[in-house]
Amino acid sequence: LNGTYPNYGDSLASALGLGWKDIDLITLNFENDNKLNLSYPTDTGIVRLTYKGELKDNFFETYSEKKKLITILVNDVSLDRIRIGRNKQDGLFIQREYSYGSNFLFFGAASDGSASYNEPKDTINRLYPFMIDNKWGYKSNIDNSIVIEPEYDYAKLFKDGIARVKMNGKWQLIDNNGQALTEAKYDKIEPFRLSHTIAMAYIGNKKGFLDEKGKEIVPVLFDELKYGYSDYYGGDIRDDLIRVRMGDKYGYINMEGIVYPPVFDKADVMFDVTFYNTNEIGRYGKVKIAEESYLADNQGYLYKYKNVLFGINKKIVPDTKIYIYDFLNEKGIPYTISPFSPMRSTSKSPSGNNGLQTE
Repeated sequence: LNGTYPNYGDSLASALGLGWKDIDLITLNFENDNKLNLSYPTDTGIVRLTYKGELKDNFFETYSEKKKLITILVNDVSLDRIRIGRNKQDGLFIQREYSYGSNFLFFGAASDGSASYNEPKDTINRLYPFMIDNKWGYKSNIDNSIVIEPEYDYAKLFKDGIARVKMNGKWQLIDNNGQALTEAKYDKIEPFRLSHTIAMAYIGNKKGFLDEKGKEIVPVLFDELKYGYSDYYGGDIRDDLIRVRMGDKYGYINMEGIVYPPVFDKADVMFDVTFYNTNEIGRYGKVKIAEESYLADNQGYLYKYKNVLFGINKKIVPDTKIYIYDFLNEKGIPYTISPFSPMRSTSKSPSGNNGLQTE
């Protein structure tokens, strides 16, 4: 079972208890019946780990039990068992079972889980990274032939025909023919994940989004991009608004352009609001501008509101709906979208103001 295995879908890393660390290739080396050496490459070097265990009849087992006394009354217990063997096709098979629990006096709470990896007999032609003379390229998993010559400082696994590679200290996207989809100018590109066909990219501390063709659908200009109550992994953000921050001002954008320019002093992420006066549920964010609080919908309109039922529900104040750019012009609040030249305002106003005016 000694060898290097691709970590498609993070299943191998999860089965080995490594968690999600954006790992691509994992090398197993059984030094003897009681010791497994594990390593995986990163763009800054090789990470090496050692698992101590015992060779059973047909598998290697590593087992750990940790107890931590927090106070005289409270203690934590964690159990982790990993078994490594062969499947029916003579490939790698890993089964992990784990349990975490806490005890307080006679009361306890526990969380159990499991993870597994079953190496498939892969007949699909895939490209996997390899390194020679400190340069990375790609080989075919079918015949081990070189498909993309080694020219990169580091290379990640392909996913849906796209890979992240590092060249001269900067990241870019390439296709499975080795053609560049972006310039090598990013300090970091996060993986394409879940249902998204987008990836977050960084230049310095600025953030934006790339699509699967390498286009900056959200320019890398923002100090913060936040969706839902976690981040852009939380759902399909193509169907909703993303809260953005530039400096100390907040706004909202979608994948097509700007809905609210960064003018708010405070802004919540979009969430479902139950309206007391209509019994309807809408998706809104609470914002603050010019010392007043409003609800912002996903179409570019602001509303005055009142909290009812201890703030659980909201009540829209009648006849207060106003388009964001009309509001800004009425209040004399300056705004500009000139930094967002790759984007266009997507909301429309009954007055015809499309938000493209900067004065």
